Amino acid sequence: MQQFYKYLILALLILHVSSIKSKTASLWVGESTTFVTDKIETPIGWDNIITSGFVWNIPESTKQYISMGTSAMNWNTVTLNKFFTGSKYITCTIYYQGVRIRHGTQEFSNLRNKEQRFYVKCNTVDIELYPVSMDLNIGDSQNIQYRLTPTSSTPPTTVTFFSSNPQVAEVDFKGNVYAKGIGSATITAKTNFETSATCEVKVNPVQATSIQIEPMSIKMHIGESEKLKATVLPTHTSDKSIAWTSSDENIVSVDPEGKITAKSQGHAQILASTLDGSELSAYCDVTVEALAETITLNTSSKKIGIGESFILIAHVLPEGSSSDVLWKSSNPSVAYVDKNGKVEGFETGTVVITATTTDGTNLSASCEVSVIRYVTSITLNENNLTMNVGEQKTITATVNPSDATEQNLSWQSMDKDIVNVNNGRVAALKNGVVSVIVSATDGSNIQAICTITVETPVSSINLNYQKLDMYIGDFKPLQATILPENATHKDLVWESSDPTIADVQNGIVLAYKEGTALITASATDKSGTTTSCRVTVSKPSNIKTSPLSPPYVFTKNNMIIIENVPYNTVCKVYQINGMQMYNTYSKGERISFSTNSNGIYIVIIGTKVYKVLVNDIL
Repeated sequence: MQQFYKYLILALLILHVSSIKSKTASLWVGESTTFVTDKIETPIGWDNIITSGFVWNIPESTKQYISMGTSAMNWNTVTLNKFFTGSKYITCTIYYQGVRIRHGTQEFSNLRNKEQRFYVKCNTVDIELYPVSMDLNIGDSQNIQYRLTPTSSTPPTTVTFFSSNPQVAEVDFKGNVYAKGIGSATITAKTNFETSATCEVKVNPVQATSIQIEPMSIKMHIGESEKLKATVLPTHTSDKSIAWTSSDENIVSVDPEGKITAKSQGHAQILASTLDGSELSAYCDVTVEALAETITLNTSSKKIGIGESFILIAHVLPEGSSSDVLWKSSNPSVAYVDKNGKVEGFETGTVVITATTTDGTNLSASCEVSVIRYVTSITLNENNLTMNVGEQKTITATVNPSDATEQNLSWQSMDKDIVNVNNGRVAALKNGVVSVIVSATDGSNIQAICTITVETPVSSINLNYQKLDMYIGDFKPLQATILPENATHKDLVWESSDPTIADVQNGIVLAYKEGTALITASATDKSGTTTSCRVTVSKPSNIKTSPLSPPYVFTKNNMIIIENVPYNTVCKVYQINGMQMYNTYSKGERISFSTNSNGIYIVIIGTKVYKVLVNDIL
């Protein structure tokens, strides 16, 4: 009896645990779960039950998808091995007996069993596409994006794309859709979990976006025919049909293939239009011209320099005839002409430039072109020249480069009253400043300029003294009279033959020591005019070296020294030319002044004036 209750309590505990387990599980491939059987209800009339065994079973059709353990208990572990759709189940058969006690006797029922089912489902992944529809033109492409729910799975989710109509729309493994033909197609994206989504694709015809016509303009003569070419873009336009029309069939006609024929003189437009509903058009301007009767050029001869250019213009008559001409040079190495009549010179020489009509009349006109080497510069031997009235000089001009074609020069005086010039020979007529311009005559506009200054020279200098006797320490001015009175430069240069005896400053003669010196005055205008005065210096018999009464003034070591000057007396020292050197007040002490050169100095002490000679500076 004790053993019976032990098993009874164990069975009750097991049955109690099974009551919290689910009978359906959703698993990923490779995932496991544990199923626990439900509690068996006690039959009516019995006090309890005793479980005697658990038998777990997998149907044969399920074994390739699900496996389980060998448990003989009320639980078992189940593993999902392979993906499937829907649900699969396993069973557990429970064997049990009812038990009761009657009149102190334990009774058992017959052995009973009950089957319980446990269901397994595979987790799956849902897929959504965007966009869910698209409109494309032939040649277009667009990518389909997808979203998976959940984003991770076991095994990892794979997506495969396919089209219901690849002739209309193809799709690659990345979901890129390519429009191939007009119509509709369904693009399906399918996962390895057997879920799918679709995108509806409509492919429309490709309309033209532009039309081009070649040529865009053309000139023709009556009776001529040309074929125009129209290009419709893009190149994969579905319908490239074109309609051709003329704005004036009487001037130019056009056939359905774009062939035009000139019928009469005038202007018309040929229109090329698309027929696919895009309503695009392009046109060609057509000018039907008359045949040329005459041709002339704007000039029949021209002279240019190397590297220079000009434009020839051809005039073709009558009005309405073609102005197109063919240009040609008889020697392109000398002068070349381009298709627009621009002529450029390359080397010296003469060529003939010819213009010929291109309408079949072969009329022509010509221009003779001379190519020269221009003068690049003119060098003068004198750029600035000073002359005296009545003087003549020659200016020499050198032409550069030396091989310039035309080396003739023109000479011009900008004021013929001052200077006259004839082929470089210059004559000075009166005082003044004038420019003489030398110009090249080859059309290069090269010039050189000489600035000429015309002056009146000094003819004579007269001094107020021819001879002069002076004492040491004296000074005396010489006055000069310069002739003629209208001489340009009247400045003089003064010089002494012996400045230690007698020096001269601006015409003032200073006597230093005994002896004879020659004072010379010279003109500064390069005329070479001079004059002189002989100066004899002697020592006076009554000369005193210093005052006998104070204040005392004397010189020593090129210093002027003043002693015994009353207090607060003004003391001034001047050079002989009047320039003040010192100005001070006495403090009752010796005063010394430094000098820079030998000469006579004026010393003023209060109201007294002294003349001092300094001659000890070596």
